[in-house]
Amino acid sequence: MYQLKPVERPFVVDALYNAIDVVRPQGFYYSGEMHDFWEAVFVVNGQATATADEKVIALRTGQLLFHKPMEFHRIWSENNTAPHLQILTFHATGAGMRHFEGCCMELTAAEQRQFGKTCKKVADAVALFDPETPKEGYADAAFDAALAVELLLQALRGHDPADEHDLTPGACRFREILQVLHAHCEEDLSVEQLAELCGCSVSNMKRIFSRYSDRGVAKYFLTVKIQRAMQLLDAGMSTAQVARRLGFAETGYFHTVFRRETGMTPGTYRHASKNERYFIRENKEETPPM
Repeated sequence: MYQLKPVERPFVVDALYNAIDVVRPQGFYYSGEMHDFWEAVFVVNGQATATADEKVIALRTGQLLFHKPMEFHRIWSENNTAPHLQILTFHATGAGMRHFEGCCMELTAAEQRQFGKTCKKVADAVALFDPETPKEGYADAAFDAALAVELLLQALRGHDPADEHDLTPGACRFREILQVLHAHCEEDLSVEQLAELCGCSVSNMKRIFSRYSDRGVAKYFLTVKIQRAMQLLDAGMSTAQVARRLGFAETGYFHTVFRRETGMTPGTYRHASKNERYFIRENKEETPPM
């Protein structure tokens, strides 16, 4: 008698976004973004520092960092290097993806080659995509690329996290401040109140932000609030409920701020498809450098 053997799939890659291979100049600073798909950043050569929500991560040659969906992240060049980066973006589902949340790992030479080949397959497939007139070969190329990403994830699944490198005292303090902002994002707090919670003066907090962020404390705190608003909307809360939860005095003002920051109203966001949920904090009309 025949018996089917079940196959558990820890993850399924169901959409591709992009893959780029780029060298960023010394002094490069990317203001940041968040989007509803996964991003994997590999440092081929050089050094960089990245933020992921409240975390600050020092990256060096041979390391790969994953950004989960809806995680606000930034990256900049470090130690007078021009980092060579390979960046892979895709949408995936499955319980196995939890392993890659906030994960930074050191790749072996074989894994580095596999990552590079996977990026090439994704880039080739994306180049064939045309929403108006499907190009010949796209379906096969996209399927092959999606399988390559799944095989890469399978190879990296269970990978030990990389040892954290020492951050500068300023970066450590910046990380501590970000943790406070995230912990209190549902409160209506002034910059002075945030500084008090962080145990520092307003001037010192502003000085740290001028070094590690392209925006001021108040603007960054608003970004954290909007990120939390997305999570609450995804959880099924109404616009009015989210506005109250996050300390906005008026629902109309929250509606205006949310639309200004994301390009969508809260209602549109709640019903948007995965492909439509793409947010860039600055210069939303431009193609993101990441």
